[in-house]
Amino acid sequence: IRTALPRWYRYVALAMIHWFLSILPFLAPLLLLIPVGLLASSMPNKATMMMAFVIGWILLTVLSIPVCIWVYCRYALCITASALEGLSVGKALARSAVLSKGLRWKIFLLVAVAYVLQMILLGGLTAPVVPLILHVTHSHGQLPLPVVLYQLAVGFGVVALITPSYGIGYTLIYLDARVRKEGYDIELMMQLSAEVPDAAATGAQPEASSP
Repeated sequence: IRTALPRWYRYVALAMIHWFLSILPFLAPLLLLIPVGLLASSMPNKATMMMAFVIGWILLTVLSIPVCIWVYCRYALCITASALEGLSVGKALARSAVLSKGLRWKIFLLVAVAYVLQMILLGGLTAPVVPLILHVTHSHGQLPLPVVLYQLAVGFGVVALITPSYGIGYTLIYLDARVRKEGYDIELMMQLSAEVPDAAATGAQPEASSP
């Protein structure tokens, strides 16, 4: 905590940049097609052009989803790299791009499993009040305050329970990447072997000389 707290702003910036880079391939088709949609709405055969615009937008959106996932997995280790190596924002992103290469499928599986587990917990904890929600909504048109508070508490509790698993998983994948690519385990062993003789030499007492 002592080392991480003074750098909280760096981790917040990395989280925001990581999120923005991940959704940028999804937003790019929309931003590019907005002028096309405005142009199509002013043409004589407006209905046909608008239909073509919607189909093109859906197609580009579907094609952008794998790119979003790839970008997310590429920079998923940026906060871990910054926290453990003290890197700046730019260097942490570059470091994540290098370390995640070849291990991005593991990052994807981690995120997918954590997300599915989160949905299962939300569904399981919300299922008991679903009949009440349907009945109250059908009768009064709005949910009572206790039900709303229960849903908010369940959502907060599940997110607070599942979110740390991302950090733990990213740390394990980060260490695995360094072991595979940089021999990090050998480096640690060499550091420990160098520290042990120093500690033994420091703690050794000189033998008493004979009279």
